[in-house]
Amino acid sequence: MTGTDRARELLGRAPYVLLTTFRRDRTPVGTPVWVAPLGDGRIVLVTGATTGKVKRLRRDPQVLVAPCSARGRPHGRPVDARAVVLDEQDLPRVERALAAKYGWRFRAYGAVERLLERWGRPGHRVAVAVDVTG
Repeated sequence: MTGTDRARELLGRAPYVLLTTFRRDRTPVGTPVWVAPLGDGRIVLVTGATTGKVKRLRRDPQVLVAPCSARGRPHGRPVDARAVVLDEQDLPRVERALAAKYGWRFRAYGAVERLLERWGRPGHRVAVAVDVTG
């Protein structure tokens, strides 16, 4: 097993992962996220389509990832990765992977999002795949 394989396995098991994207001036912006292994070596997450992290990674897919606390405190050294927004048709598969890992917490989060959508908050979500490269 290579170091990259070990990093993928560790990140896929971690309760939270710090996803660091970069602004145009290369200022890092870290966000703790839930991730799940997809089974093909990538880890995946779901987030709002209009979030800053999605805008930043569409412009620059190079990211850093590291296991972290719920508040984003890293629990290890970050590793290089590449993140891409997946097609809309991949969203159900990614949501199933997250529901399998997080169970009732992920389903409760989805229920709260649906309620907020009914009250006028736009809630279109996208799936993001992260492939560890280093």
